Amino acid sequence: MIDVELEAKEFEENRGDSLAESTQKNRDLALRRFEYFCEAIYEMEPDDLIGEIMKNHDAGYNTLKKFKNYELEKRVALSTIKLRIHYVRRYFSRHGIKLDDKEKLKGVIGKLPKHRREAVTHDNLELICNNANHKLKSLVLVQSSSGLRVSEMLGLKVKDVTKLERYQIKVRAENAKMKVERITFVSKEAEPYLEYFLKDKKPNDLVFDYSRSAMTTALQNVLIKVGLGKRYDHSNHRLISTHSFRAFFITQMGKVEGFFGHALAGHDHYMANYDRYTPDELLEKYIEGESKLQIFDRVNEKQIKNMERRLEEQQKTIERLEQENKYRDDMFRTADQATKNKITQLLFQAEA
Repeated sequence: MIDVELEAKEFEENRGDSLAESTQKNRDLALRRFEYFCEAIYEMEPDDLIGEIMKNHDAGYNTLKKFKNYELEKRVALSTIKLRIHYVRRYFSRHGIKLDDKEKLKGVIGKLPKHRREAVTHDNLELICNNANHKLKSLVLVQSSSGLRVSEMLGLKVKDVTKLERYQIKVRAENAKMKVERITFVSKEAEPYLEYFLKDKKPNDLVFDYSRSAMTTALQNVLIKVGLGKRYDHSNHRLISTHSFRAFFITQMGKVEGFFGHALAGHDHYMANYDRYTPDELLEKYIEGESKLQIFDRVNEKQIKNMERRLEEQQKTIERLEQENKYRDDMFRTADQATKNKITQLLFQAEA
């Protein structure tokens, strides 16, 4: 049986204390899954299997491949299996078994297919919110308007939230996946829901006293209720999950400026671009794209474009009339007195 506590201690000695809580959970789950696999396929404890693999490292690659197939039968996504194999290899490595042959590892994992992800729509979000309880609705609105990861949102403390023109959220380095502090914002629409959970709490209290599993379960129940509970054909994952709300934010804010949604959401690749903005500039750009995050009382974008087109046409008409007036004034100013009298008489008759 794998001693998870010992494994965690050894792992953290190698990595320091940089692991986010969600990463630690993924690692522990991977080792538990491997333990179940050993019992089901080999009918032995992982430590006993280690002894067999020590005699023949090629057997280690074969074990990893069997583990992959075992997880596939359980409808685990290939990307998740790849991550679990990574943790199992680290487990082997700490017992003196180095499985680092790139060609053999390719044979184990293979090339991961890239499946298209379904995008959650404004209508989907409205339907979910209208059928969710108050807490789930609040979480959905805050996450979809801020781009927070679930772990970041549920780890949010009252002291991390500042009231400005919009609520500003500081994602502490220790609470961020990439261990990089950043700020993001919450929309005006989500503001009263956030405020409800802020009242009567102390600075170090959690804003949302809720677990990830509770949120996932509540969301699944709503999805099934409203007919949005479909799963992908290639995995056991649902088309809509808690991650979908973060993806929604990134997509909508990306319409303001390509990298902007990724930066506020904490994608490391875009952080250098993100750092060039002051907090005030970030807020200004956030407000610029805020309407795209609106779930309720949305203004149809087609209507907005039609209004903009009509305003543009009206502006052109105004400019043309101003030019005509300027031309007439110039003509009047340079004309002789008899011509001026004639023009005045004609204008008087036209007005009459």
